[in-house]
Amino acid sequence: MSHQTERDEPLQAGTVTRIETQNDPDRVSVFIDGAFAFELPREVAREYDVAEGRTLSVEEQQRLIAEEAARRARSKALQYLTGKPRTAEEVRRNLRKNDHSETAIEDALAWLREHDYVDDAAYAQRYAQQRFDSKGYGPRRIRHELKKRGVDKRHTDRALDEAIERDEALEHARSHARKRLSRLERDEPDPWKRRKKLSDYLLRRGFTHGMIREVVREVAEREEW
Repeated sequence: MSHQTERDEPLQAGTVTRIETQNDPDRVSVFIDGAFAFELPREVAREYDVAEGRTLSVEEQQRLIAEEAARRARSKALQYLTGKPRTAEEVRRNLRKNDHSETAIEDALAWLREHDYVDDAAYAQRYAQQRFDSKGYGPRRIRHELKKRGVDKRHTDRALDEAIERDEALEHARSHARKRLSRLERDEPDPWKRRKKLSDYLLRRGFTHGMIREVVREVAEREEW
């Protein structure tokens, strides 16, 4: 049997009169002074020594309820993290969408960080390296994507510094320009419009304005645009 975790009545100090196993054998309902008070994971009841005959203050009950909420949020977060790394902000958004309280969310995130399930610095480094190596994206685009995922600027700065050397990024920009060249020359007869379209293309790929100017100038001089 399962009971609602939300109470209509405020908590009151009292004595545990019954502990009832729910349909899920890993959860129990706790009754205080004969009335249902709250439900807990069995392991929480055991860890906090919740047993029939024990008197629980309001503060102790609040602590138990908060612990239960944090563990539910933690369990949901671990499901969300299965098979794919996530940032702390992505986990936070997912838990909010599933109606977990802010306190439970932050408690769960603290536990996840402590146990290395969430590490934004490591995530940013892996992400920047992968997007640069496999997609050839420039630092500007990678920075934008990490920002959307809620990664702190200092982690992004460090990740980009470690993942991308300027000379390497320029070579990626040159490679993209070479691949785009034949299409531009086929579709756009105006040299100045070619420059503009090539600049816009490299900007969408995430290269900085300085890199774009350098590469477009090289292409224009070589191709005599």
